[in-house]
Amino acid sequence: MIDLKRLAEEPEYRRSIERKRVRDGVIDSALALYAQQRVVAAEVQEFRTRQNAASRAIGQADPADRGVRIEQAAALKQELAQAEARLNDLDPELRSLVLQIPNPAHASVPDGGEDEGEVVREIGARNVAPRLDHADYAETMRWVDTKRAAETSGTRFSYLMGDAVLLEFALVQWVLT
Repeated sequence: MIDLKRLAEEPEYRRSIERKRVRDGVIDSALALYAQQRVVAAEVQEFRTRQNAASRAIGQADPADRGVRIEQAAALKQELAQAEARLNDLDPELRSLVLQIPNPAHASVPDGGEDEGEVVREIGARNVAPRLDHADYAETMRWVDTKRAAETSGTRFSYLMGDAVLLEFALVQWVLT
């Protein structure tokens, strides 16, 4: 997830995201919505603090003043509900914008696509796979045994083994159904 506070405060963090070719205006829109969300969240917190204080004041108030205090607490509760609704309305919109922002690229990552990458180092020796035709490959994978089949039935015969047998049975079942 993108750190919006860091995105708003650190220009280098923003540049590392912009290097990944984010769509124009997405970052600015997300930051504007984030600022608006912070303002509304502060309002919600303020209403909660005032409502808690009003609730405590109801318990400590004289019986004659309780009716007025209860009405004030009810009004605060209604304002809190409206502010929470505004905050909840902002969340999905901000989330959809943040999901369009890619993760930041490390400073060592070169710009460009896969074709423009460079090999930094290679560790160990490369395994060069031998060039095999289909028959040699099947023997290497132990799907066929031509030596034993040649002893039994003559040349150009082979026994299917292991996964090749299961594959052939599956194909036969598929054709028959």
